Amino acid sequence: MKKIIIGIITLILVWILSFYLTKTNNLEIVDSKIDIVKNNINLWEIPMDEWKVEIPFEFINNWNEDIILWNADTSCMCTDWYVTDEWGLYKSSIIKMNWDWELVNLNKIIKAWEKLKLIAIFDPNAHWPDATWIISRDVFIKTNSMTTPELDFKFTWNVVKTRIKTNSNNIDSEQISKELFSFEEKSFDFWVIKQSWWKVEHNFKFTYNGDDDIKITWVPTSCACTSATIDKTEFKKWDTWSLKVVFNPNLHAEPEWKFFKSVNILTNKNIEEIPEVKIWVQIDLDLWEDAFELKEEHID
Repeated sequence: MKKIIIGIITLILVWILSFYLTKTNNLEIVDSKIDIVKNNINLWEIPMDEWKVEIPFEFINNWNEDIILWNADTSCMCTDWYVTDEWGLYKSSIIKMNWDWELVNLNKIIKAWEKLKLIAIFDPNAHWPDATWIISRDVFIKTNSMTTPELDFKFTWNVVKTRIKTNSNNIDSEQISKELFSFEEKSFDFWVIKQSWWKVEHNFKFTYNGDDDIKITWVPTSCACTSATIDKTEFKKWDTWSLKVVFNPNLHAEPEWKFFKSVNILTNKNIEEIPEVKIWVQIDLDLWEDAFELKEEHID
């Protein structure tokens, strides 16, 4: 009798483990696609003395199959987030930065044609009192969608000590379209590259279409493994140039499957949606993890 009970318990444990693996790493891949309604949000100034800021994003399942949102993370400890529905009937737990590389299972199904909201919570005082600069942060969600296996919600801001009161008559409130910069391509796929190849690069060519002169102030990337440079920062109408993006496949651990890194172009103009380019890559670990350049804990 005791053997029968032990056998039943073992079968139950095996079933639970199999179910868990099916719902995480071994998910059935679907064709549905998730679209982020508005991304690359520029918050401009965030004063330290106004405490935390909530940044709302909306995303929708644009197909007739359900999609599982299963793995979640943020790019920095200063940013938390949660997911809710349009009516506030569902709200996930608060997701914080994953320090230990452990699986954070969101375990949320976004149904066909359903729209959800992601609320990012940024703390401008999370680092230190003098951490006043322009920076960007990302919130990541992995899915079982073939087309959108990873969602990247990005926002950019300038942390300041306190909000400067200005005369509204002197503020240029013109919202400049992201089409001020027209790119020949906004995404490039390196396909599979070997870890031993050192660094790979790609140039994104673009044209500036605005009437007024513009100055590029910064080209931040979503990860330390990716860098971006541009050897010209001031542009007149119809100027054409290129943005060089360099990726290092041997800096630190990356996803086993195909993933992307992004680069933004920040300017001295009030652009409604920040221009962004992406590189896609999958790494062949021919040198293995012991060869990574960055072995200690770090924040991208």
